[in-house]
This record gives sequence, C-alpha cells and structure tokens, in this order.
Amino acid sequence: MQLLNKKLTTVQKLGTTSNKLKSKQKKSTTKTTPLPKQSEIDATTKALQDAIKALAVDKTALQNAINTANSKRKEEYTTQTRKALEDALAAVTPVNTNETATQSKVDEATRRLEEAIKNLAPLTEKNQY
Repeated sequence: MQLLNKKLTTVQKLGTTSNKLKSKQKKSTTKTTPLPKQSEIDATTKALQDAIKALAVDKTALQNAINTANSKRKEEYTTQTRKALEDALAAVTPVNTNETATQSKVDEATRRLEEAIKNLAPLTEKNQY
C-alpha cells in the first residue's frame, strides 16, 4: 500500500508539473499581428511623401529676386540705393543656401531684396556729376 501511495504521489506531482508547464506555454506565446496589405503600405507611403512635400520650403521667388538683383548694372544706380541692394543681397544669400531655412525666413528675405530692387534709383545727368 505504501508503494501505491508513493506512485500516486509521484503521478500527482507529474500532473501538477505538466499543468504548470502548459500554463507557462500559454503565457509565453505571443499573438502574431497580421502583415499589412500592400495597398496599406502604399497609402501610408504616399501620405508620408505628401507630408514631406508640405514641409518643403519654396525658394523660387527668392532665387528669382537674387537673379534680378545680380542682373542689375550697378553703375547705373545711385551709390546709396546700390549699397542698399548690395546689403540686401548679402543678407539673403545665406538664407537661400540654408537647407533648414523656414518658409517665413525665405519670404522675409525675398521681400527685403525685392524692396531694395524696387528702390534702386537710376543715375540722371544731374546726379552723375
């Protein structure tokens, strides 16, 4: 009878150990997330590309103003207005080359340069002498 009780105790211990192992296996298994569909990936990619484009700074107007300023024959304008144009051009060039410049900085630089161009006063016969 003692032998039978020992075997029964051993079987019960084995059963308890087996149940503990099964419980651990259930806890350790992770649920797998299904992979996204290609159409979902494409839509997300397009959304990111659109967001990046929206963040892009447009320097077209600034570059056009710089080109206009550089095309002016400086000897045809008064010293004061020519100097103002040169100062404005020197101030906007770093903005144009700065890859992290904000749109508001670019717009302000464009406005300053366009104003200096507009204010150029041509030399007349009277003020040439």
